[in-house]
Amino acid sequence: MSTTYLNLARKWRSKNFDQIIGQQLSVRMIKNSLYLNHFFPVYLLAGQRGCGKTTTARVFAAAINCANLDAFQKNPRLTSLPCLSCESCKAMEQGNHPDFIEMDAASHTGVDNVRQIIEAASLLPLLGKKKVYLIDEAHMLSKAAFNAFLKILEEPPSSVLFMLATTDDQKIIDTVRSRCFQLFFRAIAQNDLRGLLVEICQKEEIGYDEQGLQLLIRETGGSARDALNLLEQVRFSSDQITEENVLRVLGCISDDQICTVLYHVFSKAKSPQKLIEYVDEIKLESFAPEIVWHRFIVALKIAVWYKYGVSSTGLVLTNDLKASIEAVPLSQAVRLFDFACQQEQLFLKTIDKHLFLSMFWIRLWSMVHNQEAEITSLVTSKSMVTASIDSKLTVTDQLVATSEQQRVTISANSSLWEMFLEQITQVDDQLIVSLFTQAKLKNYDTESNKLEVSFHKKFELFQDLFTKKDAPWFLLLQEVFGNGIQLNPVFESESIVQDVKPIEKKVVDQSKKQFYQSNNSANVSKKDIPLDISDKTAWAMTHALLERFPGTVTEFKEETDE
Repeated sequence: MSTTYLNLARKWRSKNFDQIIGQQLSVRMIKNSLYLNHFFPVYLLAGQRGCGKTTTARVFAAAINCANLDAFQKNPRLTSLPCLSCESCKAMEQGNHPDFIEMDAASHTGVDNVRQIIEAASLLPLLGKKKVYLIDEAHMLSKAAFNAFLKILEEPPSSVLFMLATTDDQKIIDTVRSRCFQLFFRAIAQNDLRGLLVEICQKEEIGYDEQGLQLLIRETGGSARDALNLLEQVRFSSDQITEENVLRVLGCISDDQICTVLYHVFSKAKSPQKLIEYVDEIKLESFAPEIVWHRFIVALKIAVWYKYGVSSTGLVLTNDLKASIEAVPLSQAVRLFDFACQQEQLFLKTIDKHLFLSMFWIRLWSMVHNQEAEITSLVTSKSMVTASIDSKLTVTDQLVATSEQQRVTISANSSLWEMFLEQITQVDDQLIVSLFTQAKLKNYDTESNKLEVSFHKKFELFQDLFTKKDAPWFLLLQEVFGNGIQLNPVFESESIVQDVKPIEKKVVDQSKKQFYQSNNSANVSKKDIPLDISDKTAWAMTHALLERFPGTVTEFKEETDE
């Protein structure tokens, strides 16, 4: 007779409390309940997948009906529970215990299934002291099924005990949760999970190295079942659990490769061309894009932590990467992380995720360097090619090249200026907001860190406003362009062209009609009426003008004599 093969997760499932790892608090409460012989009618076991909820519930059910329970209550330190040798424990191990009923709520969601449980709960246990019902994935029950459960959960028969296991306790309705003794299962700590994997590898004669196990543990997120399943996948693909073999099974990018991508993004010595070449070199399409995205977000988080002086064990930063991160302002690093988080929904919805990743990294590079290095590279390469063809440029060609370079530089930095204009609308100074929204970015010299902004000549009387370094608008300017930015306002007589939407012809015609009607109306007189401007919120611009130009505000109304 052939022996049925069990995968590692089933073969090494814990059979007593001593074998359960990473859930010391929950196990201690259950053992104390057994020792005192005090049982709650309903237990709710909540936690992430693979952390031991269902396993603990089965061990608990076996312990309740174990023949060794009396000995455990007398001497808990020297007695193992469940004993695994009595008739009840053997029936539990074989999966045919008449008093243990396990139901998967994902496939039994209706009221009829709950009614069957209620009817069967009135029967006395056959083999053990209590009849135990384990409802796995309890959050999948319908609301009507939960409501049908309420009465028996609150006052069940003394011989019945319910256990609800769920990965999403927030979906359990409040009236049910309030009737439960809640046990929370956390993700298994890496040291505990490592000890389990080392023990299994030794007993199963599986070769491993420390780097491979650490990567396997990190990628499974504290889930023992996921770790054992991944261990078995790597075992079937090769005879050794190494970092390279685990990465190949996962389709995951290595830490060295993700650090190199991050270095290309942050380093001034790199260019978009080098970044694209490296992405092609590592064959990005061979990796699972979701895992690459997650690893890069983690790398960005570690970069921000490094800016705050906090070290992390999730990723080892190289010296070159540390130097490139140090050269980036903290506010800019935080802004990159926020931008990445905002792009995650687009990444999940896009069809070609590998292409999205490549363009995303190039866009991050542009945000870090304001596209200066790219522009310099393009201009330099263009001049080198031109020099090889014709070593002398005419004066006209030089002027055109200079003009083109200035135009591209302004275009490259316009995104920062637009970002500043979006944020300045939050400033509680309508005059400053009005001045800047009518202004125009003229030049941004990154070497001297000077920002030249053009204002209309008529605003020259407000020149003193731009010298206040502690004003809220200047703090926003520093946040966008970096600390040490110097604003150089230029007041010119030329009008600043704004992108204004053209007025529709019908609106113009209507205005003309109203104008002619008002001019042709008879007996029109104007009356000077005091105006109530006490509401500073509604009249913010008016109060801002009154602070600088003291006076009174009146309203002129036109009245027609009848």
